[in-house]
Amino acid sequence: MIDESILKSNFIGRDGFRWWIGQIPPIEAQKTQANGGGWGNRTKVRILGYHPYSTAELSNDDLPWAQVLLSPTSGSGAANYAVNPKLRPGDTVLGFFLDGDNAQIPVIIGCFGRTNSVPSTTFQSPFVPFTGYTKRIPEPNGTLYKSEANEEDSTSQKSPRDLSPEQIKNLNSQNSKNDEVFYFSGVGKKVVIGNSSSDTMASGIGAEIDNVLQKLNDITNKIQNIKSEIARSVDKIVGIATGFVADTVNSLYKKLIELLRQGLKALFNSVKAAVLAATANPVAAYAAGVAAQVAMTSAVKALESYIPKIIGIVTNNLFKVVETMLNDVVSNVNNFISSVADQFVGSLLNDIIGKIERGLSGVLGGVSKILSSAFSVSQFLRSGISAIRSVQGLFDVNQNKNKSVGNVAEWRIGIGVASVASDVIKFENIMKNMNTENVKEIKSG
Repeated sequence: MIDESILKSNFIGRDGFRWWIGQIPPIEAQKTQANGGGWGNRTKVRILGYHPYSTAELSNDDLPWAQVLLSPTSGSGAANYAVNPKLRPGDTVLGFFLDGDNAQIPVIIGCFGRTNSVPSTTFQSPFVPFTGYTKRIPEPNGTLYKSEANEEDSTSQKSPRDLSPEQIKNLNSQNSKNDEVFYFSGVGKKVVIGNSSSDTMASGIGAEIDNVLQKLNDITNKIQNIKSEIARSVDKIVGIATGFVADTVNSLYKKLIELLRQGLKALFNSVKAAVLAATANPVAAYAAGVAAQVAMTSAVKALESYIPKIIGIVTNNLFKVVETMLNDVVSNVNNFISSVADQFVGSLLNDIIGKIERGLSGVLGGVSKILSSAFSVSQFLRSGISAIRSVQGLFDVNQNKNKSVGNVAEWRIGIGVASVASDVIKFENIMKNMNTENVKEIKSG
């Protein structure tokens, strides 16, 4: 048959197809290819049965270059679609020769996964397993589990946990393998917020949008998963916005205290006046006024208990909103300009205010009897003297020492608010303060 002819056709597959198994030598043999000065996707390789077991007979530097065949899912680089090969020194690879029996043009088509049974020491001699860590990529120092195994095992390639060092220590005390690590040592630690800073919400979100646009549009930066990159930015933006939500609700909280105090006083006076006119009995009139206030206790307490919850409810609902907005920016904007951030922040603030207003509508209905019908959550938050302007340093970077009163005072990294500045008045004080004023009024009368 012509396929078995002794005449070479130089047509791959027709002159014999030769498979091989080999090992990638240490990174020092890769020369400029490993330092960004080479070309293509290639690596030196020592092939079993073709190359000697001794570096004295054939040094690593003199080994042939093998092209790395990419999978269709990795891409060729066309239209900036590509995933770089992840081969490391010491890997055992499978390939074939493009030139058949001439065996001068090797091509790598895959690699064998490492297991925990394979030793991972420094290079000793050819075809003896050795570690993939190098001076350029050293062993992780507490940031990753050191295992180089890639087998189907629950302990292989374990990811760091979003837990504090103390929690990881407790987990490892119950685990003989001691293979749990934390991804950031600051998780759970308390941070005291400074009284003055130029890192405001608007500038923080603007910087994050700028960063993500630069990263996604940088042709030299091969991002493998755009969705995960956007998700990371969403988490960061929501984190920045959380402080605004807390401060806005806090400002509204203090305004409601003022309005409810006025409403309770007006309710007391109106009931007292009506009963006094009907009975001419000051004691009975006072008692009726107090009873009218007490009747509002459950509604006020319901509002009191719900106010802290609205921060979490609003913040949790922001993730989907921010994700949609950020995807829209990424899809339609190539270069960052300040108006992009302004529109983004404006839309986000508008959504936050709407969520706060809708979230509080039910419990505010319960105190409508003592709350002015002219009061509007939305109008208050949007007005010139609203919480938006009073949120310390939101748009004004020229802060002073008094502007941070009422802000988040301490924050636990990875957890959330630890405490708030001490000027917040609790609703439970409303009744106490109101009745104290009424007693003074009776005694003076």
